[in-house]
Amino acid sequence: MDYTLEQVRALVAVADTGHFGRAAQSLSRTQPPLSRAVQKLEAAVGARLLERTPRGAVPTAAGAAFLPHARRLLAEAADAGTAAREAAAGRTGRVRVGFTVLAGLTVLGEHLAPARERLPGVRLELEEADSRAQLAGLAAGTLDLGLVRGLPPGTDLSARLVRSERLVAAVPAAHPLAGRTSVTLTELAAHPLVTHSPDLAPALHRLVDAAFTAVGAHPPVAATANQVHTLLALVDAGVGAAVVPAGVLRLRLDGVRYLELGEGDGHRPERHRAELFRVHQPGPPPALRALLDVLPAGVSRA
Repeated sequence: MDYTLEQVRALVAVADTGHFGRAAQSLSRTQPPLSRAVQKLEAAVGARLLERTPRGAVPTAAGAAFLPHARRLLAEAADAGTAAREAAAGRTGRVRVGFTVLAGLTVLGEHLAPARERLPGVRLELEEADSRAQLAGLAAGTLDLGLVRGLPPGTDLSARLVRSERLVAAVPAAHPLAGRTSVTLTELAAHPLVTHSPDLAPALHRLVDAAFTAVGAHPPVAATANQVHTLLALVDAGVGAAVVPAGVLRLRLDGVRYLELGEGDGHRPERHRAELFRVHQPGPPPALRALLDVLPAGVSRA
């Protein structure tokens, strides 16, 4: 049973107007092609759908049964076109977003607020993951957008810097330095340190290691952690001090004190900043492209 939307539209127009001539006029067509369209539809259905009368046409019993389906078919076809146009314009669809714990504390909210307001038809699927897992997800196509710390060399991802944070020290409440407001890296290196994992948090590990190397310091490592909240839990437990991005200042643990990194040993803290990037594959699909257009373009600093 093969028939076209134009044939269905012709039948509905005749049923609505009760007349072939008026139906043709409502569709901006001439009457003969419209009559042939209805005849072809009746042949395809295998039943007479309209009863021709001297005054026009009325639906037969078969036509009356067919018409509700015909109207739904035309409405679905119109909705299908609308859905396709909305998707092509990026006003509907889904975007899978990866974020780190620190990104969740700092930029995620300011990125999501305008997106949800201006793109209500785009579904955002959020997934917490470390930077390495996000980069793997982007490569595998399981993520569309990531908020990551650092970028691997030679990456072909499209990236934008969205946040740059100074480094601060986190020390246990009972630490000898806990009563200070600032500390130098040289002073901090005299005590056990909790560091980011070189395998699972390589960007922050390299950053902090470079900061200590710059002042010729090599602190003893008491433990490593994959995520910043785990690292701070170790600081809270008194395992050691840590150097972390300033975004963690939002995490207040009773047993942790935060200190600024001073310049007493010649170290310039502004040279060592934790940078957060927004990354995605080149040539983004429409929903992701629309999302990127409404996200804040500037770099926030802390």
